[in-house]
Amino acid sequence: MSAGHHTFKQTLFSAVLLFAISTAPGIAVPDGLQIRPGFAELPSRKEDTKTLSLEELNRAIKNDPKKAKLYYQRAWCFSHQDKREDAIRDLSVCLSLDAKNAEAWLLRSEMYNMLAQYAKALADADKAISLYPEWSYALGERARLFCFRERYQQATADAQKALSVDRRDCRTMAELAAACDALGLHQKALDVATLSIKTRQEDDPKQLNFSLHDRGLVYMHLGQFADAERDLDAALDKNGDDSTALYFEAINYAMQNRLEEARNCSDKALSMETFAPRGCRLKAEMLRAAGKWKESLDYYNRSTSMEPNYAPGQMQRAQAHLALGNLTEAQSAVAASLSANPDSAMAHSYLGLIEELQGDQTSAQQEFDKAFALTPDLAINNVNHARVLYHRGKWEEALKDCDAAIAQDAYLPDAYDIRSLILMKLGNSVESDRNAEIARKLGWHKWDYAIPSPETSNQPVAASAAALFAPKSLSPKPVQFAPAEISEKKRWVFAAGAVWTDDMFIDSRIARGANSDCLTVFARNPYNIDYVKQILARLHITDRASLFKVVSEILEKGARQEFNEMGKRVTAMSQTELQRFKQDPLNMADLERTDVVLQHYKRLGAKSIIAFDYVRAIDIYRLGACCGLLTDQETWDRILPIAIKLQKGFNSWNDIADDFVVGRAFFYSGPVNGEKVFDETLNILKNDPSSPWKEIPWQLAGL
Repeated sequence: MSAGHHTFKQTLFSAVLLFAISTAPGIAVPDGLQIRPGFAELPSRKEDTKTLSLEELNRAIKNDPKKAKLYYQRAWCFSHQDKREDAIRDLSVCLSLDAKNAEAWLLRSEMYNMLAQYAKALADADKAISLYPEWSYALGERARLFCFRERYQQATADAQKALSVDRRDCRTMAELAAACDALGLHQKALDVATLSIKTRQEDDPKQLNFSLHDRGLVYMHLGQFADAERDLDAALDKNGDDSTALYFEAINYAMQNRLEEARNCSDKALSMETFAPRGCRLKAEMLRAAGKWKESLDYYNRSTSMEPNYAPGQMQRAQAHLALGNLTEAQSAVAASLSANPDSAMAHSYLGLIEELQGDQTSAQQEFDKAFALTPDLAINNVNHARVLYHRGKWEEALKDCDAAIAQDAYLPDAYDIRSLILMKLGNSVESDRNAEIARKLGWHKWDYAIPSPETSNQPVAASAAALFAPKSLSPKPVQFAPAEISEKKRWVFAAGAVWTDDMFIDSRIARGANSDCLTVFARNPYNIDYVKQILARLHITDRASLFKVVSEILEKGARQEFNEMGKRVTAMSQTELQRFKQDPLNMADLERTDVVLQHYKRLGAKSIIAFDYVRAIDIYRLGACCGLLTDQETWDRILPIAIKLQKGFNSWNDIADDFVVGRAFFYSGPVNGEKVFDETLNILKNDPSSPWKEIPWQLAGL
């Protein structure tokens, strides 16, 4: 297994934010200070002062030691000389003289944060915001602090509030992207990072690279390495000496096993790095991404020796030790991380895992209780707990923890890796291999140390245990969104496709028509995308060209062409001819379809079984969007005209259902594997009060 990929995400985003904060320009003001956005709106900024050098400030303070503003100005100078303790001392004096100086509270918060004194940093940020609750910059800074402390929901709330005040604040967008990414909301993180790129292109092209770093990192977490490389290459095209882009490019290469390219980028970045701890840390991350644990540990040790209070760095070192089986050293590093950040749910969960492996189950459980209490929705908590249960031989319980982790973050390779090991223990080698391959595609590398597990389970196996780990157990669940998040028009179109289950979806599909609120039918994640590709392969769809070919044939001919041809032929027969037709051995295979045609052909008339064809066409386009064969806009542009034809050709949801049922019976000409699921789905769609067919009127205006 690999070290915790979740920490890999968090610490890389932390590096981006710290680098951006240390280099981003401020706004020039009359007194010569480089202040942050939003300061000009504060009352204390309205008084103009002349520019003062550090020497002049020293003399001014000696002459007027009770003037708070002078201490603030000198603290600002100290902060830009990396004299953080001196800055904190002056800011404390300033605040003792003027407790309502919000700028001083926030600057001291930043200094405390850079010294890894997170609790003090957060307290000062709270004070600044209490003085000016709508100060967008301070809200963004507090969001960053919440990210460092793994309080991602609070970080998201602060960042969103800040952006409601200043919608073009790209630094706060970076914090929002980091929080969303840590919570497993990768598409949201990608959207925010893309918006940041667009905003910087319009407002501040010189700072564009910071946004390109952010989006490249999200792409890496999604396993979209080519997209990440494109963004990082764009950053390097703008600035070939961009060490952050070089580091991230190196990590991106390493995750793809392009080791020579990774080392070249990393060595070049390290040669130009001005902050040695960060350089060593990112070099170690590259080596870890390549699975080079011993080499990575050497650089982690160098980094933490220079920056012992940096909690994420200590966690990275702990995971490298764990990957090598150095349990005592791993425990010590986690303890150092918790000393700097006691509220780290991730650190508590790793400490719980280490104590479990050391044989202390009581202490292990206490650490997991803390982890889940601090951040219940952190996927790595469930992954580490699954590792504990795997170690104890409680494989079915461990599998449930893995599934919970995947539900929280579908792109966390740790979850697929441990799930692969559990499934192998449970005897499901096919699904085990599949999960291992997903982990590999997401950049996974094995630990040198293998967590021991008994050969037989230490828990009773229920009679129905096979159902727990059969391939269908992880069939993708349709994503659900609040109806308010999409238009009624889109809900109508998606609801039209809700009836297609058939044998392809017997494991998974349409619990209560939930897919009516999702363009792509299933949430986009590695497992679902792989599942959808299997569905499309059965329809002979492997790329855009084959997708368009299959759908075109359905729309132009579909099942209705054969239905109509058979209908014309058999309905023109006399009773004697029909009896002879049915008795002919060559027609025995078509007897059930013949009965369907005889019963419904004349009744359906010109509309034939067009609903069966059109509904399938809509959903095939949507499945194509799920695995990237179509963009969302392309999909919508293609399915809307089909939906309009359905609405014009039928009178109600029940009318379309009746036509679909006939088409389905004709198409399959015999018992269908998913008959029970189809019947249950149809019953729900027709009768459940929460069904989209009950909530959305058939004759929706404006469709």
